[in-house]
Amino acid sequence: MGARDRDLPPAFSLLFVNAMYLLYLDESGSPTRDHLVVGGIAIHELEVDRLADGVDQLMSDWLPPELHSAELHASPLRSGRQQWRRVPRVARESVIDGIADLLARPDLVSEQPPVLFGVALDVDSMPNIDSTDAVYSQFFARCEGFILREANAGRRHRCLAISDETRIARQIQDLVSQMRRGEHHESNLPPLRSFAEVPLFIDSRLSRLVQLADFVAHWVYRSYVHNDASVLDRLLPAFDQEADGPIHGLVHLVDDYSTCSCAACLSRR
Repeated sequence: MGARDRDLPPAFSLLFVNAMYLLYLDESGSPTRDHLVVGGIAIHELEVDRLADGVDQLMSDWLPPELHSAELHASPLRSGRQQWRRVPRVARESVIDGIADLLARPDLVSEQPPVLFGVALDVDSMPNIDSTDAVYSQFFARCEGFILREANAGRRHRCLAISDETRIARQIQDLVSQMRRGEHHESNLPPLRSFAEVPLFIDSRLSRLVQLADFVAHWVYRSYVHNDASVLDRLLPAFDQEADGPIHGLVHLVDDYSTCSCAACLSRR
């Protein structure tokens, strides 16, 4: 057993890990204006194909053949831009509704449904912080909290983060490396003991699950910036939360959360 394994709490002993959770993530917005959002999905490794197949089936049901394998990018899908400009609105909305059901209704997926996470930073209200560091560190810490609660309930997992390609990939990897060592400057954040490696980055066109992470990030962003919570409200039950407790998986970083009426802030009051 290596030095790092000896440092892990008993709940994370590699000899007793049940399986891997894959954490797919993407961002929406800007670190310099309005809101910056990171959204994503944690899903048991054995459920990845099932969820991807569900998306493929929706595409086949509602879209013309030339779009069956198209990248599912939430913003142009919603607005009817780019390759979606000739797709009727009813078809586009049916795909959006179907994806929301896949993510928020466990009976349509399996006994191990995906768990959603989203962190939204109000950039204007917190101008003196590193926006990227703040959003991503909270995002990874929230997933760590979920895995830790699973371990305390006897379901021990490890986690691997997979993101869309981005110009800040190295910055994110350095951040996770710090957090895995317990060296992040925010001392109240937990060390990332469940993360098996720094995040991996792939082309979103090749992964339905990264595309679903984009879907989550987009609709969190729409809620905070455009006051359109139509899809986020449907997704809320799938965000990590405990019964009658705060929504752990959805966080709004704002100067004074006690004055905010969003679902994330209300759940903490």
